[in-house]
Amino acid sequence: MRQAVTITGSRAIGHRPRAGRRALFEDDAGPLATPGTRFPPGGPTDAASPAGQMTAENLAPLVSDLRRIVRSDLLWLYTTLPSGAAWVAASGSAAGVRDRPPEGLETFRSPTGPRPIPRQALPDGWRAGVLAPIRAPDGRDAGCLLLGWTRWSGRYLARWITSGRLGGAVTGAADVLGAFWAKTWTAHVLEAERSRLRTVIDHSNVCVLALDQNGKIVVWNAAMSELVGVRAEDAVGRRPEELFTLTGEDGRAVCLAAGLHGSVRLTTPGGRSLWTRVSCSAPARATPAAASGLLCAAFVDESAQRQVEYMRHLLTLSVRHELHGPLTTIRGHCQLLEEVLPGDENTADSLGAIQDAVEMMRHVIGDLVQLVGPDPAAPPATRVEPVQVEPLLRRTLRSIPSVAARGLVAAAPGLTVRGDPVRLRQCLLLVLGNAEKYAPDGTIEITAYREGTSGVISVADRGPGIPSRERDLVLRPRYRSEATRDLPGSGMGLYITATVMTAMNGRLELAPAPSGGLEVRLRLPLWADPRHAT
Repeated sequence: MRQAVTITGSRAIGHRPRAGRRALFEDDAGPLATPGTRFPPGGPTDAASPAGQMTAENLAPLVSDLRRIVRSDLLWLYTTLPSGAAWVAASGSAAGVRDRPPEGLETFRSPTGPRPIPRQALPDGWRAGVLAPIRAPDGRDAGCLLLGWTRWSGRYLARWITSGRLGGAVTGAADVLGAFWAKTWTAHVLEAERSRLRTVIDHSNVCVLALDQNGKIVVWNAAMSELVGVRAEDAVGRRPEELFTLTGEDGRAVCLAAGLHGSVRLTTPGGRSLWTRVSCSAPARATPAAASGLLCAAFVDESAQRQVEYMRHLLTLSVRHELHGPLTTIRGHCQLLEEVLPGDENTADSLGAIQDAVEMMRHVIGDLVQLVGPDPAAPPATRVEPVQVEPLLRRTLRSIPSVAARGLVAAAPGLTVRGDPVRLRQCLLLVLGNAEKYAPDGTIEITAYREGTSGVISVADRGPGIPSRERDLVLRPRYRSEATRDLPGSGMGLYITATVMTAMNGRLELAPAPSGGLEVRLRLPLWADPRHAT
C-alpha cells in the first residue's frame, strides 16, 4: 500500500493499488466511448448542447486531440459544469465521460501551474504524471488536467512539460478550456435568470409586454394574452397597434412610445373595449435612453374598479337626494302638528321623538355617504359640546317605549360629559336596541355615574351575555356571536358604537353584568365646567 502524498502542501492524495494500465480505462464503470464528432470552429460551446453550452460529452473529442498534441498516453479532464462535476478521459483508442477520477487521485488541489505528480502518488500503471490547473480569465478555479504516461520515456515528456518546452501547449489548452468554462457558466446564470423572470412574469396578474428598438413585441405574458385575447406566439414579433389601440380620457389616440402613465381605454380589433391603467418603464422613444433598450409596459384592468366607482357615485347621489327629501317632509309636518295638536306632555314627547329620529337619520345618511365616498375609513364627523346625561337618557328612552317600560334608570345629578349629543344618542339607541333584542325579558339597568375624569353610561341586561373570548371579536364589522347567530341582525351595531365613541374621544367597554347578562359602558371625558352645560 502506497502512502498518501501531498501535491501542493495543503491536501493529501490518497491511493489504493490498481491492476494496471487496462484497469484505468476498462474497470467496473465500463469501457470508454469511441470519440465522436470534432468540435466546430467556434469551440466546444458551439457544439451539440441545446443551449450552446459546454457539456461533458462534447469535451471528449477535445480531450482526445489534446492528448495527441502533448504526447501523453492518458489524459483526464476534471471540471465543474452546470450539470455537475465531470470527468472526461482519453487514451490511445478511446475517449469518453467517466464517473470517477483515476484511482489515487480522487482529491487534489490545483497548483499554480503544471507540476509533476509525485511518483508515490501515481496510479498503478503510470510511470509519470503532470497536473495542470484550469482557471477562468477572472481567476476562478475551473478544474484541472491530469496527464499520464505508461512508458518509461514519459518521464522525459513530463519534465519537458513542467520545464516549459511543452508546457506552453498545456497551459494554452487550459486557458482555452477556462474561457469556455466561464462562458458556459455565464450563459447558464443568464438563462437561469431569464427563466426565473419568465416564470414571474407569466404567473403575474399584471399584464406585461416589452418592445424592442424597432417597436416590435418581444415579451407578452399570459395575463396580456387574456386581456387582449391574443396568444403570445401570435403577438411576439408584431407591433402593438396591430393588436389593440389606446385612447386617453379625452378620446385621443395615444401610443406606448410616448411613455404612457395613467388610465387609457384599450380596444381590440374584435371590438372589445376596457379601461386599463398603464405604466411604461421608458421615456419617449425620441430620447437616447429609450433608443438603447427595451420599452416595457404593464397594464392593469381597471374596468371593474371603474364600474364600482360609478355605482358608488350613483349611490351617493341617491342617498343624498332620495333620503334627505322624505326627512325634510317628516320634519316639516312634525312642526305643523306641534301647532295644531294639544300641548300635553304625551304629545310633546311623541313629536320630540320624531324630531330626534329625523336628526339622527340625517347623521346616519351622512355616515353612509362617507362610507361609499373616497375615504370610507375616515372617522364619522362629530362636534364637541357639553352634554347633560340625565336629560339625554330621558329623551332617548322616549324613542323606544318598550325599553323604557322595563328600564331602571339611575343618573348622577348634573353629570355632564364632552361629546356630540346626537351621536351619543345614536350610540345609546344601538346599545339599548341590542339589549332589547338579546334580552327580551327582565329588567334593563341604565346607570350614569362619574369615574375619575370620565362620565360613564352603563346598560346592563339579563340576556346570555358575550363570552370573554368573543368580546374583542364582536367589535369587528359583521361579526355574529355563535350563540346569537340565529337572531336577526347584521353584526354592525357594536362596531358602529365603538367607532362613534372613538370619534368623540371616548370608548366602548364590554363586561359581564352582575345579573349574568352583558354590561355595555359608554365612557366619555367629563365636561370641565358643568355650569356652562346646555
